[in-house]
Amino acid sequence: MAEEAPIFVASPGSYGSSSEIATFVIGPDGRLTSAGTSAIELPDLSIVSGVSTVAGTSATINAATGRFRLAAAATAFTLTNSHILAVDTVLGIPAQNDATGILLNIVPGAGSAVFNFVAPTANMDVSFLVVKNV
Repeated sequence: MAEEAPIFVASPGSYGSSSEIATFVIGPDGRLTSAGTSAIELPDLSIVSGVSTVAGTSATINAATGRFRLAAAATAFTLTNSHILAVDTVLGIPAQNDATGILLNIVPGAGSAVFNFVAPTANMDVSFLVVKNV
């Protein structure tokens, strides 16, 4: 008669919490062989914001989100930002209503992004958000 593997008996209690997930190992015979927990490791998701209130066609704002002021009649704005990689997505939202100023597109590059516009008749604030594509 073949010897049966012993049945694993888990320690009484909870497995998993808000900072740990439950882990279980099942042997080749389909039986539970161990139970435990493993820490959940999350990346830092804090958002740093930056603002440039000087109207112009370029600014350095090293933050994942922020706002810049496009000068009246400008058709492009270069945002220098150490958070931006060429593969990232950069979102832009005009932060005020201007009947003439329209954000056409955003071209991210290594360390910067170029925002292209139909020129506004007045200075136009634009909010941005860098979305990491990893």
